[in-house]
Amino acid sequence: MPSKSLLRPVLAVSDVRRVDGAREAVTGSIDPAGVFGRRDRYVNDWDDTSRVDWVAGIGATLVRGHGRLDGPRRVVVTTPSGREVVLAVRHAVVICTGSRSAIPDLPGLAEARPWTNREANDSSDVPNRLAVVGAGGVGVEMATAWQGLGSKVTLLARGSRLLPRMEPFVGELVGRGLAEAGVDVRTGVTVRELSRAYPYCPLALALTDGTELEVDEILFATGRKPSPTTSAWKQSD
Repeated sequence: MPSKSLLRPVLAVSDVRRVDGAREAVTGSIDPAGVFGRRDRYVNDWDDTSRVDWVAGIGATLVRGHGRLDGPRRVVVTTPSGREVVLAVRHAVVICTGSRSAIPDLPGLAEARPWTNREANDSSDVPNRLAVVGAGGVGVEMATAWQGLGSKVTLLARGSRLLPRMEPFVGELVGRGLAEAGVDVRTGVTVRELSRAYPYCPLALALTDGTELEVDEILFATGRKPSPTTSAWKQSD
């Protein structure tokens, strides 16, 4: 997974720095370009050719495009070229469209061009300052990775603790580790409004506790929602 390939170098260096006699061997900082290159190799440079070959190898047929249900056990796929392919099956149509990031509808969101887990995993540019909104698994992972890669990360948790679905001591330990790594961990606060005057300029965040925060990028790790939504089952990618 791309997220684990980003985390591994950061955690490896952190572990070495905790070992007497070994920490002295760490004389430099992490090389982001090297980390991104390693990640890209893990995901085959974002090329799915090998997966396509695997699909063919098991005797399945891959059809790329936008699909919609067109009756019982019948799907119509509009391909990128505009051609329609009709698929009629004998048994059933299985809808496995996954999920997408659930981003709160906030003032200034469109202009802010926020990151989701996708951008956080495939970016090859290290922002100087990064706000991570959400303190679940994705939020703490990405805060760890990007702080280690050189960003100044601020983690905003709406609740009173990190990793709220886990035992309290887990969130306490993770929060302590993030703080030791340099992450600015803030609980009981989230974003109320965003403002980016023009593309690629700093992003101003108005927070729910009345304070403001200026960052270069913002990552929303605020959960998932079905893709497509329940009201759109008849059309899916």
